[in-house]
Amino acid sequence: MARNYEAKDMKLRTALFGFKKADVIHYLEKMNSAAENEHRCFMEASRDAQNFYIELAEADRRVAGLTEKNTALEAENKQLRAEVSALKDKLAKAEKANGSADESDELLSAKEEVENLKKALDELRAKLARKAEKKGFRFFFGK
Repeated sequence: MARNYEAKDMKLRTALFGFKKADVIHYLEKMNSAAENEHRCFMEASRDAQNFYIELAEADRRVAGLTEKNTALEAENKQLRAEVSALKDKLAKAEKANGSADESDELLSAKEEVENLKKALDELRAKLARKAEKKGFRFFFGK
């Protein structure tokens, strides 16, 4: 039916405007080629848009996973900080006891406890630093 319409259109143009049949055919072929090129460009743009949405969904999934990991790391970091704080409190109490005690067994045991607490604090700091480095962060603790 489209060919019928084109044939009638060609006859009408030839009759009304005095175009030659070959000119009308050439014009229609040019228009058809332009329409095909436009369709091809549209299909490429459609494929590009689909690929973009696929990449966007993948990036969204990665962000969700990283957010979940970050939340877990923040909770673990909070817990480790609480442990460090508790050890600092114990250390302060032990040092306070160390300063007021006599040179007796209490003083020696307090000194040992202070040393043990310092070691435990250093171990916790090292543990926190290792975990942070595994995740790509660096912490520097002052002594």
